[in-house]
Amino acid sequence: MLFVTPEIVDKVVEYTNQKAESVYLLWNLIHPSNKRKWIPTNTTEIYGLIGLLVTMGALKAKREPLSMLWTTDPMYKRDLFQASFSRYRFSELLSYVRFDDMSTREERKQKEKFCAFREIFIAFALECRTHYYPCNHLTVDAALVAFRGKCPFWVYMKSKPARYGIKIWAICDVESSYAFNLQVCTGKEKSRL
Repeated sequence: MLFVTPEIVDKVVEYTNQKAESVYLLWNLIHPSNKRKWIPTNTTEIYGLIGLLVTMGALKAKREPLSMLWTTDPMYKRDLFQASFSRYRFSELLSYVRFDDMSTREERKQKEKFCAFREIFIAFALECRTHYYPCNHLTVDAALVAFRGKCPFWVYMKSKPARYGIKIWAICDVESSYAFNLQVCTGKEKSRL
């Protein structure tokens, strides 16, 4: 909770509920005989979602189908997943989770490419700087977060194992490898904020 603060989670809750409600509203307009109701998410659910995603990373289960993570087969069963969420709710939250205000995104997209994540990313990077005092020796390196989705600034780096993804400049402590500061490389911007 030092890095993903309650203020950050409150924003994610607000933006996720905003996106889901707009999707459900559109669904109900198109299908008046089969109306659906969004059950608003809250901070507890978002912290649970983050916890399960971190657990999936620790278990190296990011490519594992959700049906396997929620299986009832005693050979493969992982009680943590079933105790946290239903598979449907987990999938639903992953579909609707948002990190910015969708109603103003198009306007902000005209000025910057990273508008969909900037607010939350800057808050996270600030927390990284706030809670650690680095040693006298720092290093700057480019990290590549593997990604092949729709993004106006993903890059190709043949020297990295993933090769395609989002490039992040990181200032790291030499002794502990702690990422003291982070900046996403978005290429040339029309104007900086």
